[in-house]
Amino acid sequence: MLSHDMLFGERNIVLFLEEHRMRLLEKLGELSEEIILNTGIDILSQSLADQFMFAVPVLREDEIEIDRRENLPSHLPSTFVVMVSIPFEGDSSLFYMQPSRSGLRNIPATIYNGILRFNIDIDGRMVQNDAESVKQAIADRQQEVKKNLEQLQLDVSEFNAELFNSIRKNIEASRDKILSQKQLIASLGFPLKERNDSVMTFVVPVHRKKLTSLPNTPKAIFSPEPTLSMEDYDHILGLIAKMSVVMERSPKAFSNLDEEALRTIFLIPLNGHFEWQATGETFNFSGKTDIIISMNGGNIFIAELKFWVGRQSLIKALDQLLGYITWRDTKTALVMLNRNKNLTALLPQIPDELKTHSNFVREMGKPFDTAFRFVFSHKDDKMRELIVTVMVIEVPTQP
Repeated sequence: MLSHDMLFGERNIVLFLEEHRMRLLEKLGELSEEIILNTGIDILSQSLADQFMFAVPVLREDEIEIDRRENLPSHLPSTFVVMVSIPFEGDSSLFYMQPSRSGLRNIPATIYNGILRFNIDIDGRMVQNDAESVKQAIADRQQEVKKNLEQLQLDVSEFNAELFNSIRKNIEASRDKILSQKQLIASLGFPLKERNDSVMTFVVPVHRKKLTSLPNTPKAIFSPEPTLSMEDYDHILGLIAKMSVVMERSPKAFSNLDEEALRTIFLIPLNGHFEWQATGETFNFSGKTDIIISMNGGNIFIAELKFWVGRQSLIKALDQLLGYITWRDTKTALVMLNRNKNLTALLPQIPDELKTHSNFVREMGKPFDTAFRFVFSHKDDKMRELIVTVMVIEVPTQP
């Protein structure tokens, strides 16, 4: 006869998860500087989260199998058993964890090779014509198993939900500590100064800004590269976004402009606000991009401007942008110019479409009402991450 274990009673799930959390911290402490500095934070965090996340078993009840077993001990001469086999998906180790909720009893069963097996003892003389009672006994046992699994799901879901952010926070702290020890942040010093004679003709006046640089990491040997901080990145996007307000207030001045002319219009506030380092149609890697801000021989910001002519135009523009960037580029923007007068219907299509892209990593929220921010992997290096902000700007049409 099949030998059974006692499920849901070996270890307390709360203590088990805490021990698992400690093993995760040990794993994070073993990460080398090279991995921390040279791997995208989101990609590394997700990889570790996938390793340490639990999937509570789910019974595939539509694939249940029942078999009859005899040759039981001599003190039960007239008894046979029904052996029930149910395939499942998930982490088999959780079958042995005791749920946090009291009142759920242990269940004799066996876990082997993705299958849950348990026996139902039957007195053959009493149930020869009572199949319904056998069915009910099987259903009752299934329900007991499912109640335990449902409680385990509640116990594990909180652990899983906070796993990615917890790992990411730890890796960010480790990276900051390493960079501080190497004194790289303080030693880079690539300032992009704001013009003293900045003429704010097309934008609302802002406080004086200096673009600071943070270290960026090549694939093999770590070497700092000038990159934008998120604050400076948002500041540049804000300057571009303010141009849409100007267009709304003076629609006749912009209604006949083509893509090239509009690109020049967006360059005006950038070059008017920062020392002349923003250029149009500058060669970069495998093609031409619409706006690039360069510093000390490196590109710290890249933007592509395209008219919206449907969902496919968005993907085409994104692929074009990903094709332009080099390995070191990490802050980018995709500015979609809309003349279709249906902005409300257009906006929901953007995240839906971009999530299906093969290089999509995750969403980063909305920096403002008509913009979406995403993390994508580099087309030639999955371990390299870049930020893409998709901005939608209404361009006036001819009256």
